[in-house]
Amino acid sequence: MAATKAKAKATTRTRQVPEEKVPAELRGFYSDKRASESVSLNFTTAPTEEEEPVELEELFSIDGKPYMIPVEFGPGVGLIYLDRIAEGRDVALGEVLKAVIGDEGWQGLLKLAKLNRISLAQLQKIIETVNERTLGAMEASEGN
Repeated sequence: MAATKAKAKATTRTRQVPEEKVPAELRGFYSDKRASESVSLNFTTAPTEEEEPVELEELFSIDGKPYMIPVEFGPGVGLIYLDRIAEGRDVALGEVLKAVIGDEGWQGLLKLAKLNRISLAQLQKIIETVNERTLGAMEASEGN
């Protein structure tokens, strides 16, 4: 799983617009009190020189092929979780699991289940590990 660390730079950039020009999807999500200072975060998806390597560890293996996940999940995992949480915790966690092990890993787990080669305890261990790291990533991002 290649990670790209997005750099953010805070700048103050505001613009007054008449109420009728505010996009419909934003109406109701702002206060009529104008903030004295607003923040605009500018990101880049281009790799940067100061990117740190991601530390990975094996979550499980199938027929000797390891499926690795980051030791610490980044904020992108939290976004995946938040994107699906309205559909339920299990759905959100399932999406995170699919994202961190990739399609090949997901298909491998499904195949193991069909062949009855994975126990409930083993599956729970995988899910618990992903859940703990997801919640850790969410807590870390709240601390920023």
